[in-house]
Amino acid sequence: MNLKSKIDLRLYQKEGLELIKNKKNFGLFWQQRLGKTIVAIKAVEDYGKVIFSVPNNVAIYWYQEIKNNLNLDFDCKIIDSNKKNREKIYQEFNEKEKMWIIVSYDILSRDRLENPDLLNDFDYLVLDEAHFLRNRKTVRSKNILKVRAKAKYALALSGTPAVNGSLDILKIFQFLFPQENYGSRYYYKKKFFHSEKNSKNQKIWVLNEDKKTEWESFINGFCDIKKTHDYLKWLPKTIEKTISLEMTGQQLKHYKKMLIESRRLIEDRNTEKYEKNKLVQIKRLQQICLDPKLLDLNSNSVKIDWLKEYLNNTLEDESEYIIVFTNFTSLYNKNDLSIKKYSYDFLTGQQNSVQKQDIIKRFQNKEIRVLYANMKVASLGLTIDTATTTIFLDKSWSPVDNEQASFRMVDTVERENLEPKLLINVICNNSIDDRINQVLSNKKSNSSFVYEMEEYIKNE
Repeated sequence: MNLKSKIDLRLYQKEGLELIKNKKNFGLFWQQRLGKTIVAIKAVEDYGKVIFSVPNNVAIYWYQEIKNNLNLDFDCKIIDSNKKNREKIYQEFNEKEKMWIIVSYDILSRDRLENPDLLNDFDYLVLDEAHFLRNRKTVRSKNILKVRAKAKYALALSGTPAVNGSLDILKIFQFLFPQENYGSRYYYKKKFFHSEKNSKNQKIWVLNEDKKTEWESFINGFCDIKKTHDYLKWLPKTIEKTISLEMTGQQLKHYKKMLIESRRLIEDRNTEKYEKNKLVQIKRLQQICLDPKLLDLNSNSVKIDWLKEYLNNTLEDESEYIIVFTNFTSLYNKNDLSIKKYSYDFLTGQQNSVQKQDIIKRFQNKEIRVLYANMKVASLGLTIDTATTTIFLDKSWSPVDNEQASFRMVDTVERENLEPKLLINVICNNSIDDRINQVLSNKKSNSSFVYEMEEYIKNE
């Protein structure tokens, strides 16, 4: 199949490509900006029937990369939320000898759940951000594994394959090699790891010291792990700073009142809603730190006041382009974030893929000075390297989400005299923000994170 590839690869990318072509079932575990997408496209270019299962907000990005880098002589289509369109495309895919489809794993999982016979056998399944498979018991993971059974080969992509530790990689191993059943995965788990209790009496799995060399040899047999700064040595440094602000007046009163209420709710272990209460109260405390108006509480926000002043002062420098991240999109609806004469826009989950790509294009073309973004929407697979400064008004509970968001502004093209990038974390002093930053800096798992936040609420 002559697709007239227009892809020009770096040396390390060519080496990764050869590994995929030789192994067929493989994990490309490269950190952001190393070019996993382009290598994956090149790796499957000789296969007629391919499914790219990706996060919803980057489907259009994958489509554009394929169209820009390959001269396909057959259809490549995105499966969207329209059910009739989806059914028609699945039918085409099953009937044609050559066709590529791009579909979010949420849609693919839901469609497969509704129709177990959704897909006939096909050549290759490419799974982007494959680390979500660490949660094997979710409906999404179970259905994606069943779709995998229909594919002759599979390619897993992730910049963070071991979110909660090395054991996570075994879950991606099961995706790549479904013939290695759960018993085989359990065998490897017992062979390389042992269980012990941590300081909080939680069971954890730890890699055996005398098995480290053998473990590295084992995982190198089915994956390639690369770190960004080992291969893109020209990248400028990122200067990270933390701005600590003091809550005052009504905001501080609201916070203290919510902290007392949170303590009461999570200490009531008799309630059936105990686990849910923990998560809700952690979120509410974060929201008050960000802006009490998110909970319809009447108060100014020290973070919003700081942000407006910072933007108005900084944007006087015409070389500055700024991304502002938050997990709470409603913040943008509750505040007037216009900045004097400077252009700005919003990147949220309410926009479709075309609208999102248009906004990103305008930011990359320097038509927008400030991009207010939802962290989940903007943290995966998008290039926003025009940004000189990234501001986190709050942090995700997952170190992976924060890391991916911060990588969005990392340069993708080597140029002379690249300036350092600035990353600003904005926190409220003596608040849950402090504890979140502390826990995230230790790269705790999500379960450990919730435990640490619970301890903060109880003892603060």
